[in-house]
Amino acid sequence: MRGFCLSSSFPEKGVGWLEIPKPQIQNPYDAILEPVAVSPCTSDVHSARANMAGGNAASNLILGKTGQKRPDIVLGHEAVGRVVEVGALVTDFKVGDVVSVPCVTPNWLTLEVQNGWYQHSGGQAGGRFTSLRDHGVFGEYFRIPFADMNLARIPEGVSLAAGVMATDMITTGFSAVEMAEVAYGDTVVVIGIGPVGLMSVAGAALRGSENNDPYCMKNGAVRTRTNHAGGILGGLSTGMPIVFRAAFKPTPSIALPQQTVRLSDGAPVTLELRGRHDPCIVPRAVPCVEAAAALAVLDAALEARIWKL
Repeated sequence: MRGFCLSSSFPEKGVGWLEIPKPQIQNPYDAILEPVAVSPCTSDVHSARANMAGGNAASNLILGKTGQKRPDIVLGHEAVGRVVEVGALVTDFKVGDVVSVPCVTPNWLTLEVQNGWYQHSGGQAGGRFTSLRDHGVFGEYFRIPFADMNLARIPEGVSLAAGVMATDMITTGFSAVEMAEVAYGDTVVVIGIGPVGLMSVAGAALRGSENNDPYCMKNGAVRTRTNHAGGILGGLSTGMPIVFRAAFKPTPSIALPQQTVRLSDGAPVTLELRGRHDPCIVPRAVPCVEAAAALAVLDAALEARIWKL
């Protein structure tokens, strides 16, 4: 079969089409698939560029720890595939099923998986089986281990494009939200607003983050697209307008009879205020809040000047 390979056979480009053996069932839990829709990942591009350069530290995972070129491995780990063959112990999928193939398809019998490190099954980044431990999805066929655990049938009405997005973009963004332990009401900053960053924003919103502000460039300066956090994160300005709210409790004394207790003997009594009384403190509170805010901003500005000296 033909596959788009990372190979030393292409010194100028680092990648190219090669004839390679068709994958076979090696384990009763395996499945063989043919790609229906695929998406290149930037890691595929990085691997190709590193192969052109002879390998570097960033490409050790796919090229080998010594930086030597790993010959003829099919790239690609984002795909929707159609099942063409299943192992004897695969029970959840049959030939003809169209499935989403996650970028991480680990060996579920490893110690790393038992400890919750699915992406590092069998070693660093070992859970990314396709294009790392075995040929990837940019070929006529590819093999997936532990099919019952690693594949997801695409529901009726879900497009192929959406199915591909679920293989890496969505899962990576949502995984970041899970690992950051975003909780309801948390303030979140997403650094990098590409496809994965956008999925992180969506994942944070689903976890209840109401103050999420993704960063972007505006008129040559770093700004946030929104200002839900009110311009302050972790005590630092985001460069956006500073917005805060002040709440005031009603005055404890009002011109209505209130029940209280006489301290001398503990007897219940009725308290009634007499004479002039103004329960509306808001008009007087506004200049007080403005003055306190101005002093706080001035103090922060003076402190910043001290650190610059």
